[in-house]
Amino acid sequence: MKHYFKKSFVLLVACFFAGLSQTAAQNNFYVATTGSNANAGTDASAPKQTIMAAFYAAAAGDIINVAAGTYIETDPIYLNKSITIKGSNAGLPALGWTNSETIIRPKATNFADGSGDAAVVQMVASNITLDGIAIYGDNSTLSDATPRVINAVSSRANYGVMAYNNLSSLKVLNCKFANFVHRGISW
Repeated sequence: MKHYFKKSFVLLVACFFAGLSQTAAQNNFYVATTGSNANAGTDASAPKQTIMAAFYAAAAGDIINVAAGTYIETDPIYLNKSITIKGSNAGLPALGWTNSETIIRPKATNFADGSGDAAVVQMVASNITLDGIAIYGDNSTLSDATPRVINAVSSRANYGVMAYNNLSSLKVLNCKFANFVHRGISW
């Protein structure tokens, strides 16, 4: 009987540590304008093409590495799980960027029918980090509606990033914002 309990305890401890290693695992996904959403995106040499495709493939706690380039994503980019998204200038102060930029622009004119809460990126979960990304509210390729002109630039969105109430550990680091009707970040 004593031998049975010893084996059971060892098995229980082994299962506990196996569970810890699974929850602590953090996967990297890669995005590039030259990628394909048919790719798994887990290898920098075979990236996904859109940030949202990588987001859907990623699990909570994963990292999405976005190469330099301009991304016209779904409007809005709706982040509903804990995730880190790193642009080409992650870790570098926005005023000292030396790499080409990772830029996100709106896909369509989005003012949410005047409700004031239209944003290019919406954070609706805790533990989200954006690092080294430029988010701009203009998109000169759009002709779908009358833009709002801000400082002689046609803005297509009210906000760059909007975070909802009662969320924790939201980080917007080393990012640039421009050309929004209201402001770059709304908490």
